[in-house]
Amino acid sequence: MERSELSSDDDEEQPRTLAEQLATIVSGQRLRVLIVGGGIAGATLAAALQRHDITAAILERSVDPEADGYMLGLIPLGGNVLHALGLWDAYARESVPIHAYALHDGTGALIRHYPLASITDRFGDWRGVERGRLLDLLLDRVAPVVRGGTVASFMPVAHGLAVTFSDDSTERFDVVIGADGMGSHLRDLLLQVGDISVFDTGWGGYVAWAHADGLDLDVYREAWGPGFGMGMYPVPGRVGLFLGGPNHALSTRSLGEAAHDLRQHLIYGPFARALDQLERNQPAFYWRMADVRADHWVEGRVALLGDAGAGFLPTAGVGASAAMEAAYELAQRLASTKSAGVLDALLAFEARERPRVEQLQRSSRWIGRFMFVESKTLTWARDHAMQHVGLDTVLSDVEQIMSTARLSLRHHA
Repeated sequence: MERSELSSDDDEEQPRTLAEQLATIVSGQRLRVLIVGGGIAGATLAAALQRHDITAAILERSVDPEADGYMLGLIPLGGNVLHALGLWDAYARESVPIHAYALHDGTGALIRHYPLASITDRFGDWRGVERGRLLDLLLDRVAPVVRGGTVASFMPVAHGLAVTFSDDSTERFDVVIGADGMGSHLRDLLLQVGDISVFDTGWGGYVAWAHADGLDLDVYREAWGPGFGMGMYPVPGRVGLFLGGPNHALSTRSLGEAAHDLRQHLIYGPFARALDQLERNQPAFYWRMADVRADHWVEGRVALLGDAGAGFLPTAGVGASAAMEAAYELAQRLASTKSAGVLDALLAFEARERPRVEQLQRSSRWIGRFMFVESKTLTWARDHAMQHVGLDTVLSDVEQIMSTARLSLRHHA
């Protein structure tokens, strides 16, 4: 080997530790904020803090940025946060407005069509967006995400926390926010086992994509039969699908087999068409319908946010919006305090947001009990009852939370 080649190798910059990368981001900040988890909750918090001239550091355990992932429906609660962050126009370009919800029976026949105007006229748009596109919008406003690591431990020091990372490096922060999702590692470090509860429906399903040819792009559709279900959730240019059933029956089936099985039941209209238009060669992602709840979110200078504190079933379509509103509220609390007042700010945040989030979580569980049914008799009774139940009844908790939101901007594209 030539000497010049050796010199070149020796001169190459060595990879910096996680602590060094994160410390560079928060250097000189009036509040040194570490956000663990680069999903919707963490990205919203970072973007909201940036509006207050606080640059937070985000640590994400995944090495590569996520692809588009799955579909999200943002109720006005989440959309109004994006408006407050100055992201509404970009969000509107990357999403589609949802004007109605349609409930179908196990053959695909329509039970009832619910216009959403009673909600959107009062609170703002309800829109469908790909998760990856929304993340891109939020992360474009913040410092680059530091990837490939997580928190190993933390301990109190004078006016802060000494945080040790998975590469054994250590750095001091004023506050640490765990936004690392339903399977939160930070939550496991922060709380005892008895402080965490799980609600498991016993159901799950594949999340997939279908071409949008001939399908409505402004209507959410769901069909529920005894022991199976399917949802259709449009985003720009395509439709996200949920192919569901009890875990004991479905989790051993492939995506293609699950689609074939549903096609035998859903013989009418848009569901049959969507199943025939499944995008080929897409990754098979199976989502178990279970949620999680921490009985408190704050310990010292560490707080949980989003799914880490209260993970949602997707049944009411409110989880992402609830996390975004909570993140915005937390940013306001942190931005108005100094390091010495962090604990009070976190406790005030929890006192306001945890009851609201848990109310929405209960609503998602309640709706799930009606969706996830295996008995033919109970399925018939539910379908008959839904012919007479208004959407305001089903979404009463959601409407109550939106009516008391700080960000009730009633913004429309």
